[in-house]
Amino acid sequence: MAQCLKERDGTKIAAMYARFARVDGLKTLCASFKAHVQAAVEQIVTDVEHDADMIESLVSLRSFCRNLLRDAFVDEVIPTSGPSD
Repeated sequence: MAQCLKERDGTKIAAMYARFARVDGLKTLCASFKAHVQAAVEQIVTDVEHDADMIESLVSLRSFCRNLLRDAFVDEVIPTSGPSD
């Protein structure tokens, strides 16, 4: 998970979400995601060498996370046929 998040590979993360969902492991996946985001924010905020880029880096991370949650962390909906009239 950490490598996929570091590379910002939403496709692989979506596949992981689907696999974890099948085995009732979403709590574990979400805990890993939360830990990564917290560590990434801490790293950005405490990186004195790139202090001038902090806001831009935080906004970029936020955007990535929002898109990831919208696109990858979703349950697959299986269409069902409605009742016959």
